[in-house]
Amino acid sequence: MDLGSLHTAKDQPFTRDQLVRTLINAARHLVWCTSMDGKLLYVNRVAERVYGRPLKELTADPDYWLDAIHPDDRETVVANLDNLLEKKHIEQDYRIVRPNGSVIWLHDRVSVVHDANRKPKFVGGIGTDISAIRESEALYSSLVECMPMQVVRKDMKGKVVFGNELYCQSMGKPLEELVGKTDFDLFPKDLAKKYRQDDRRVVKTGKVVNHVEAHEKADGERVYMETFKGPVYDAAGNISGIQIMFWDVTQRHQAEQEVRAAKEVAEAAKEMAEQANQAKSEFLANMSHEIRTPMNGIIGMTELLLHTTPTSEQRDYLNMVKQSADSLLRLLNDILDFSKIEAGKLDLDHHPFSLRDCIGQTIQTLGCRAGGKGLEMLCHVTPEIPDMLVGDAGRLGQIVVNLVGNAIKFTEQGEIEVVVQLESSSEDSVDLQISVRDTGIGIPPDRQQAVFESFRQADASTNRRFGGTGLGLTISTQLVELMNGRIWVESEVGTGTTFHFTARFCIVDPQPTPVDTEALHGVPVLVVDDNATSRSILDEMLRQWGLAVTVVADGQEALTELQRAAADGRPYPLVILDSVMQPMDGFAIAARLRQEPDAALSDCQIIMLSAAVKAGDVEQCRQLGVARYMQKPAVHSDLLKTILKTTGHSDSSQVSPKGNAPRTYRKLKVLLAEDGEVNRKVAVGLLSHQGHEVLVAEDGVEAVAALDEQRFDIVLMDVQMPNMDGIEATRLIREKEHELDRHTPIVAMTAGAMKGDEEHCLEAGMDGYIAKPIDPEKLYDLMERCVSDKAIGPSGDPVSDTPEDANANASPDVERDPGKRDGSELTELMNDPAAAKTLSAIDMETARKRCRGNDSQLRILAETLIGEATELMKSTREAVESHDVQTIRRSAHSLKGAASVFGATDVVDCALHLETIAESADVAQLNAQLDKVDEEVGRLVAALILLSKQNAEC
Repeated sequence: MDLGSLHTAKDQPFTRDQLVRTLINAARHLVWCTSMDGKLLYVNRVAERVYGRPLKELTADPDYWLDAIHPDDRETVVANLDNLLEKKHIEQDYRIVRPNGSVIWLHDRVSVVHDANRKPKFVGGIGTDISAIRESEALYSSLVECMPMQVVRKDMKGKVVFGNELYCQSMGKPLEELVGKTDFDLFPKDLAKKYRQDDRRVVKTGKVVNHVEAHEKADGERVYMETFKGPVYDAAGNISGIQIMFWDVTQRHQAEQEVRAAKEVAEAAKEMAEQANQAKSEFLANMSHEIRTPMNGIIGMTELLLHTTPTSEQRDYLNMVKQSADSLLRLLNDILDFSKIEAGKLDLDHHPFSLRDCIGQTIQTLGCRAGGKGLEMLCHVTPEIPDMLVGDAGRLGQIVVNLVGNAIKFTEQGEIEVVVQLESSSEDSVDLQISVRDTGIGIPPDRQQAVFESFRQADASTNRRFGGTGLGLTISTQLVELMNGRIWVESEVGTGTTFHFTARFCIVDPQPTPVDTEALHGVPVLVVDDNATSRSILDEMLRQWGLAVTVVADGQEALTELQRAAADGRPYPLVILDSVMQPMDGFAIAARLRQEPDAALSDCQIIMLSAAVKAGDVEQCRQLGVARYMQKPAVHSDLLKTILKTTGHSDSSQVSPKGNAPRTYRKLKVLLAEDGEVNRKVAVGLLSHQGHEVLVAEDGVEAVAALDEQRFDIVLMDVQMPNMDGIEATRLIREKEHELDRHTPIVAMTAGAMKGDEEHCLEAGMDGYIAKPIDPEKLYDLMERCVSDKAIGPSGDPVSDTPEDANANASPDVERDPGKRDGSELTELMNDPAAAKTLSAIDMETARKRCRGNDSQLRILAETLIGEATELMKSTREAVESHDVQTIRRSAHSLKGAASVFGATDVVDCALHLETIAESADVAQLNAQLDKVDEEVGRLVAALILLSKQNAEC
């Protein structure tokens, strides 16, 4: 570039001198120039910052620069300058002391400038402030010297360039003697070679190497050092060396060796302990199973005896037996669950369920215990929570039972409330917070965490006074964690306790169509309850359904309100009464209403709610014309159905879209192939009811033989049967019919109802498919479709499907006319809380529907299933022991189908799971699932015994 061509802002050309001066003044470095005799010729303005004085003062004092040099450095600086002519160029670092006392480090580069004749003419220098660099080096030095470890830095050739004091002490030499040395100069050849390999790896990868390695000290002692080797980078970001930090870990190394040896011993001991624990868990599970089976029999038979007419003394003894048996069964269940927790086998079984029914029915099972102590049981599920969820309803109920059971145990007076609130929600799941509040004795703050520990209670005297294993909360905690939740307690001694837990559930999408409550909109209802919380819960629930609710707190206020409404010409058609109130209870109010001369008062419908169900209450309600006597807290869906029926409306979700118009079907000759005795009797009953002629085959072999001997209009074929299943039998029948140019309609009947089952059946040559439990209307319609284009053989007149008894299918949950007997004691039986608890194992409405309202047939089926279920459990257990997969699946399938007749969903679900895992599970898993099946079958059999006994006495 031609410097002479540069111009100023005013377009005047720069001289070369101006350009140089401008560049020097703009520099951040100190630039100076003197004559050979030391006279200052030029210095730039950086001097003001370096020396801390104005430039004029500096130029006025020729020796300013010498006076400013730190006294400790001055002699060396002057000596170096004296040799400048000889060396021509020198570089040196020294300190400058400013007038204010501050010190900076200056790196000075000084050169002799020669003229054209190569004679010395000027001395020039460039000074750089290196204070920051010096401070950084000082900091680094202080750090490495203060570290309790040895630090050494090498260059790219492996030569030592720095070492801290500890390193020097370890090597037994001062730093001056170590600098420039390599590992081969300092260590034995084998160690030096390894060290150099590590250095090269660091340089190659740019990564830190960390390991424990052997190291030899100067005196020859070999020690173990933990070493960190990493790269050192220059200003350009390139690796310029290696830095090593290491410290003596000889003692730690020896300790680790000892720990390693001890760990091996501990691992062996742990394995032995786990084997012992597994054996204990298996023993507990087996013991629990062996005791539970006879205990179910004791409980069931005791309940049967309680429903006879024992003397007062005998009834007391029987109640003691039942309470003791129930306590023992709860203890066994706790032990079994605890053993599963220890074995890590406690898991959840996810299915769709109704949240409100689950919580309500669970609390109702404890209602008698609470009522017996005079406690008010309350349940509140906030309205914004969707009702149909997916989760383990049984385990949720178990947690609630544990918490509510504890609340009842430790509360002598007051109330117990279960509140379910929405904590958070997403598109497909909800997090719920369930709280159980009581007004009991409370828990001291220092004991609140102990209650969650195994076999621990709030106080050592608690077990002696109240009983219990101390396992309930431990099990509940594990279950809550499996539900992605947490559990905690808030309590105040003498005031009460609230246990909270959270749980996550998936949402059923779409939610089922809710019951149509439009008919209830605006219907006046009076709620009479002396408990404020209970009034509030009922008020919210009833308003959700559109009812016009009025709440009052006592009997006299209720009578006044009823009389006022009647006088205004707007009487209440429905009154909901709490049976236990002071001074006037629900029965007294009902009696007063029935004695009223005004029909608007005497004819109103009454629903009685009771927290303390007592003997004779049902009969008293019948005499007073109470429409329904219900235990508190009322189950959400049950109360709604009761109100709909009591007010003269029906649940539209239960009404067939075809209405009640009678259908007619042709009489058919039917071959029924079914190996299950209960399902056989149900099917024969349904077919005979329609006037069909039925021949029974107990397996596929008999079915094929029957078709060889005679013709049938239709075949109903069970899929899973012994000797020859329904699929194989159908294929064989179709092969024979192909030769005869004949086609008999075959309908598959199976309790499987799994994805792909229907396609599998149709591929085998079947004409239709129906899942068990069989819906009568669906079966009749399917049979009619299958034979619609067939010429039927011997036939009679068409048969109507209208039941002989128009009320046969009416729900037994609501008494149609409490003042009259309807020929069956089932309603009274189900309204007895003790019996209702036992009968909860089955769905009475479903069972009666299967029998077309024929209670005599229902008794026969109950007796049949008792025997069949017992035999199936026996054969299944034998099959599990021998790992006979086919028998396990067939027996579980048969049990599932038989139990479905009675709507025993718990048995059905457990049997289905056993059928599903039969091939993949090991013996231990099969036995664990079989225990679950056995437990549910025990509950089912107890219900069937009670049902068959009651019907037999009718």
